[in-house]
Formats: sequence, C-alpha cells, structure tokens
Amino acid sequence: MRRKASLFHWVSACAALGCAPEARERPPAALVVVEPEAPLEAVPPVVRFRVEGFSGVSASLLLFSGELGSYYLGRIRAGDLPSTLAERRVTAEVFPSEDGEDAIVAPSAPLDSGAVYSLAALGGSRLAVATVTRVESPYAERVWPPRGAAGGRRAVYCSEASIAVPRGEVRLSPGDVPVASLPGADGAETFADRCFRLEGMLVTGGPPLVPPPVHEAVQVDPSPLPSQASEPTEGIACVAPERSLGPGCLLVDDDRAVLRGPEDPLFWIVQVADAPPRIVRTSRTEHALLDGLSADTVVRARGTVTDLAGNETPFDESFRTAPPRPHLILSEVLANPAGPEPSGEWVEVENDGASPVNVGGFTLSDGGGETTLPSAVMAPGEYALVVGDGYAVDSPDDVPPAAGTLLLRVPRVGTDGLSNGGEALTLSGKDGRPLSRFPRIAASRPGVSVARRTASALDDDASAFGTSSAPGASPGWENHIDSPF
Repeated sequence: MRRKASLFHWVSACAALGCAPEARERPPAALVVVEPEAPLEAVPPVVRFRVEGFSGVSASLLLFSGELGSYYLGRIRAGDLPSTLAERRVTAEVFPSEDGEDAIVAPSAPLDSGAVYSLAALGGSRLAVATVTRVESPYAERVWPPRGAAGGRRAVYCSEASIAVPRGEVRLSPGDVPVASLPGADGAETFADRCFRLEGMLVTGGPPLVPPPVHEAVQVDPSPLPSQASEPTEGIACVAPERSLGPGCLLVDDDRAVLRGPEDPLFWIVQVADAPPRIVRTSRTEHALLDGLSADTVVRARGTVTDLAGNETPFDESFRTAPPRPHLILSEVLANPAGPEPSGEWVEVENDGASPVNVGGFTLSDGGGETTLPSAVMAPGEYALVVGDGYAVDSPDDVPPAAGTLLLRVPRVGTDGLSNGGEALTLSGKDGRPLSRFPRIAASRPGVSVARRTASALDDDASAFGTSSAPGASPGWENHIDSPF
C-alpha cells in the first residue's frame, strides 16, 4: 500500500533535497513506500523507506522516533535541528535506489514494535509517519563480524528460532552487490538449522553495505557491513601452562578451560568432547570460557576459527584436564544497603564447581587486608553470603536472602566495611591461590547491588557485571542484571 503525498509536501521536499528537473514538474503518485511492502500504519521492525522521485541523496533525509509536533516541524522547515530533536534521530543508511531515481532510508537496527517514527526532510517537511507492528517471521542477528570492526569476505547471521536458508544469492545495497548466501556459520555448515552466512565481495572500499530486510522469510539484522577491509590475523605465542589452539591459546583447568586469542576479534565454533558445538568470540578484551568438561581426563577440541578478513582455519587438538579443584566465584556485592551500614553489607559467593567445598580458611581480600572465612561446606550450585556479625536477615530496609541461604559470619565484611565508591575484592583458597575477583564498581544507589551477569562470566570481561534489576538485589538466588557497566 502507498500513502499519497500532498503537492505542498512534494514541492517542499524537492526544494530541500533536490529532485530531478523532470520530477519537479509533477508530484509522483506516491512519495514514501515501505519495503518489504506494508502500510505505513503497520511497518515491520526491519524495514526500508523508499522516498520516490529523489534523484540525489542528502543527509537532510532523517528518521526520528515519535511524532513531530508543530514546533519541531517548524524547526525542520527552517533547516534547524535542535538538540532535543537530534537525540531522537534514528541511525540509518541513506542511499540511492538501484535505478537512481529514488532515495532509500534504511534504519541500522530493528525498530521498536508498537512505536511511532517520523520521516522528514531537513529544510523541507515531514514525509511520513510510520507505526511499527510485530511480525511472526524469525529474526537473524549478525554475530560476525562485530559492529565497529573492519570486515572481509564473510558475515554470519544466526537466529534463536529454527530457520532453513538454502544456498543462493543475496544483493547488498547500495550498488546491488551480489554475494553468496550459504547455510551454516562456517564451511562445515555448523548450525545450519539456525545460521546462514554471506560470502563474497562484502568490502568494496565504498559506503557500507546493508543486506535486504528479508531473506528467505527471515528478517535480517540491518546493521551496515564494514566498508574497510581487514588484514589476516596472525596467531599469538602461548605462555606455559597454556597450550596452542588454532591461532589462540587455551588455559586448561579441571572442568573448564579459558580460550584467549590475538588482539583482533576472532569467531570460533568449538566442540569439546561430545558436547554440542558452541559459538564464542575472543579479542584483546574478551576471553571465552569453555565449561562443562570432565576433570582429570583427555578431551578433544575441534572446530573452526574465522578472522575479520573472512579466513577460516580448522583446528583439532586433544588435552588432559586437571584433577578436580574448588570453583567458588564472587557473584554479587551489596556495598550500599538501604538499611544501616556496615551491618547490612554482604558479599555473595557461589559454588560454581561440581564438588562440595569447605570454605574454612579461605580469604576475602580488599584493598586494606583480608578476612578469613569460617568453616562451612558449600554444595555444588549453592550460594552463601559473607556478612558481618551484626547482619539481620529480617531487616525491613533491604531485600532478604533466599530461605536457607548459608550465612558466613565474620567480624566485619571487608577490612573497614565495603566502600560505596567500590573496591576490588579477591576470594582466595587456603593455599593463597586466587579463585575469583570482583572489580571496583561504585554502588549506584542504596539497596541496589552489583552482580556478575552469569556464573561463567570471566573476571576480566568488561561486560560481566551490572546493577541488579528489581527488586534491587538477589541474595541467595540467580542474578538478574539491568545493564552492563
């Protein structure tokens, strides 16, 4: 369906953006067309807007969240973009259609279902108002290459739903660039039931390329593909006791191993022993945890690794895991209770291993010293709270611990209580070996804790920690995070 445009809107838009001379003589039958075809009252989240009759492309074609009132429409006609309106601007690629007669506005992320958006021409007028509606077709997110990185010959898209994308061809815009569409996330077609990849001339040295909104009934992540080519990634030297795995290094523990790679991002598909394959990424700031291994046994790791340039390398290595060890992690910290301080403060510890652990003699260290934990056995998967002698379970001010949560009472949590400004904490075993670290993160507001996103999140992962969502803390049960730091 197409929405008719008034002559006034057409002439204003032409004045702002520069229509072809023949287009100025008469307004077209339609000004804004939705791709894939849909009425403006019900556009899909992954969408393009075709502005008909524009022979050139201008930065003055803008998309905004929400409707535009008379004040903002007046400012737009004046060619002015106030900061309050600039904050509502939706990132989009704007480029000419393949025939060069129209302009395409392609939002760089899915639009929010139920939300309203306005398309306007700075110096002209509002061109269209669109309402987004949810669609049932599956959505495939781009999992490689990462946003903001250089690119190469491969892009990988995966869906949480089951999809079946056959071999074929896809045309990227602008330029109608042909690339191959292949099932699976690598050359072995791993995850062919939920992933597909685009291969070919993805990097042209020109403007960023974007895939079609829909491919084989699957909504495709509309984020632009990198326009700059990447060089092949070289492997790194491993430091004992690490061992090589493809271009990266593997530090093997008992029931887990940590995979690190070069500074440049790498895309790994790893299958360890008989476990299902998994997708992981490594970079200078991102290591990958391979958990679920069997302790004190020989295991095999095989799969593929792809660099930014699109080069795929297979690997197949065997290694022996270590004997069973305790695996305790610092999971959550309440440094700024809504109730009294420091008695209301606590540090949550989780037994992330497969064996019971007696924590007697383990130490919790902060910047000023260390606190020795009392004797108590933590079962696999169990949570415990390190609390001061004055801690009250039934405090009316803060979230109470889950029923039956183990309390490890010490004279005081931290050397002199926990700083609301944050301080680094380390949990060490009886032998002094660090088991887990918690970074220095300031408490956001009273009664809200800082928590580890998942038990498997690594200590040095910048996105592994965040503020707890409502009710503000989760002492003794699974963490729920609002946003990463």
